[in-house]
Amino acid sequence: MVAPSRLKRSDRRGETMPNPWDRPAWPDHGEDECEPIYLAVGHALSQWADVEECISDFFVFFIGQEEADSPAIRAYTSIDGARNRIGMVRSAAEAWFERFPGCPLKENVFEAFRVCQEWSARRNEIAHGTTDLPVDTPGATWFLYPGYLTKRRQTDRNKAEFRYNAKQIEQMANDFEQVEIRLWQLIASLRAWRRELCG
Repeated sequence: MVAPSRLKRSDRRGETMPNPWDRPAWPDHGEDECEPIYLAVGHALSQWADVEECISDFFVFFIGQEEADSPAIRAYTSIDGARNRIGMVRSAAEAWFERFPGCPLKENVFEAFRVCQEWSARRNEIAHGTTDLPVDTPGATWFLYPGYLTKRRQTDRNKAEFRYNAKQIEQMANDFEQVEIRLWQLIASLRAWRRELCG
């Protein structure tokens, strides 16, 4: 499952990055005001919340508790971190596919989980980033940088591990949406296969 946008990217050293979830290129131009970044961050995090909802649907499907008030949802949300939740869903999927080895969607499911896990790194950067204007740089503009309390902290903004402008964050939000769409399609295919199997 690969989002259709941005098949290749380059990192700040100009090296080609083959995966759509790789960190975007270091941008030369930021925003004149901070508000566009705030809006883009909100959009991206809202889209990722939809991805997380889809992942939770896989969990309740695989453990067989799809009712709206399923305690499985509470169990899912009690786990911190997207990577940990995806790992829990993967374990449930492995057990389910052992019960239904004839399901042709196994490879698609595990690839979808892998893609979600890869994208979660970009989500975390957005969620824990901070909007800043490097005052010691002539002609400086606003970017999203690693937060000061994260392990990626770098007081020299020109040496930061990443910086994003609003356009880049919006692109990631759109990529999250493509991931969500693919997940919904996949869970619908799983449910259809199960219905056909069970008659």
